[in-house]
Amino acid sequence: YARNSNGYTVRAGSTFELSRLITGEASIGYGSRSYEDQRLRNVSGLLVAGSLIWKPTGLTTVSFSALTSIDESTLPGVSGVLSRSYSAQVEHAFRRYLIGTLKFGYTTADYDGSDRFDKIYSVGGDVIYKFTRDVHAKAQLRHDWLKSTVTGADYQATLFMLGLRLQR
Repeated sequence: YARNSNGYTVRAGSTFELSRLITGEASIGYGSRSYEDQRLRNVSGLLVAGSLIWKPTGLTTVSFSALTSIDESTLPGVSGVLSRSYSAQVEHAFRRYLIGTLKFGYTTADYDGSDRFDKIYSVGGDVIYKFTRDVHAKAQLRHDWLKSTVTGADYQATLFMLGLRLQR
């Protein structure tokens, strides 16, 4: 398949403040992608995005977000994937130098040109330790579950990452 394509995305949105403690942003738009290979159908759809951030204290932030996107695919006969992602996150600063985060996610993937439809669930957490203003260590643990309409495509995965960040 010749996967070269032309596409566009048009979005309009705004940020808002419901109170001093609750802020957010929202956008709506439309995206389309047409492929060079005539065997691949064009992918298009309504695109929405939004987030809501609640800061109940100076140390804790709770956020919710949603995003729709048109993604690429390498599966034969599938031109693209319409993905919808939803997430929730709680971040708390135990100390100025120690920040913990819990994350929950749910994503659906609708494969255009196929009967395949995936649901992906994830749960995880991060810990950031700030040695100095410029040097941080980050540990992340996440578990993902994929449930698919395609037999044999389901999986579970656990991911652990450890990193060091230098910023100036």
